[in-house]
Amino acid sequence: MLHGNTHHPRVIHRQLDEEPVSWLALVWDRQVQVAKFVKSKVIKHKDWNLDSAAVGVAWLNDQMLAVLNLRGQLCLFSKDGSELRRTIFILDGLVFDDSILYHTHFSNRFGNPERHFNNSVAVRGATVYILGPSFLTVSRLLPWKEWIEALKRAGDWMGAMDMAMKLYDGHTQGVVDLPRTLDSIREAIMPYLVELLLSYIGYVSEYISIALSNHTGKGGAADGLIDADRSLLTEREEQYARVGGVAVEFCVHIGRNDILFDTVFSKFVAAQSGGMFLEVLEPYMLKDMLGSLPPQIMQALVEHYSGKGWLQRV
Repeated sequence: MLHGNTHHPRVIHRQLDEEPVSWLALVWDRQVQVAKFVKSKVIKHKDWNLDSAAVGVAWLNDQMLAVLNLRGQLCLFSKDGSELRRTIFILDGLVFDDSILYHTHFSNRFGNPERHFNNSVAVRGATVYILGPSFLTVSRLLPWKEWIEALKRAGDWMGAMDMAMKLYDGHTQGVVDLPRTLDSIREAIMPYLVELLLSYIGYVSEYISIALSNHTGKGGAADGLIDADRSLLTEREEQYARVGGVAVEFCVHIGRNDILFDTVFSKFVAAQSGGMFLEVLEPYMLKDMLGSLPPQIMQALVEHYSGKGWLQRV
């Protein structure tokens, strides 16, 4: 598709539906230049350098540029030159020459044959196809939901929730399968955001329950057991306090205090940590970040703080 060392760049263009502009990408050796074609004029938009010579280039979606290099890396860039993703397209046990097809029919200015990778890379939607000598490598950019689910499966719940909040804020570079406008994005992802939060609370609650049950029935001196039980209860409350803090931050960020005061609070009450959850809410109430509190929350707050002797703080 593109000569790795040539100084005669190949032009890749993409016509955008929402504006009368064609975007062009020129890549040669370690140079990238993005320009736009407007009213019969080519206007340079951005240029940047690569850390390895390019062997292929294609538009992925209409916002990202996929560049393959001689290191066997597939790099995704925004039109402004920001690197969004980087992965290896060479399969385990293979070398570069086994992974992408090329020919040596043409020579450089010194008369030496050089590798050309014409038509070895193609894109359809968010999938990159790399043609090898005897097989085809397919690399797919995960849709936003699959991406978050992959973080969850890896145990990175905080990473999953952080990405979800970034999507809610409209930071969608490197993400596919989302609408264009911020309001449409929020409407599309909101049900999943609520589901993600409740799954996180359920996951941690189950973990805490299992951790406590593993200590039930263990033998030892009575004083030692009492100290151990106190330590476990303290750790349990600390764990739920952390979960409560995450839940409050998440709900405030996405503007779903209704979920916070209803479903989330009910889960903490069921786990016998409703009072602790109310204490987590206090700094947010003092900063007026929660708006007006529902009657049931006010009642629970007064009862809990009265029992603690903190009624003057309400």
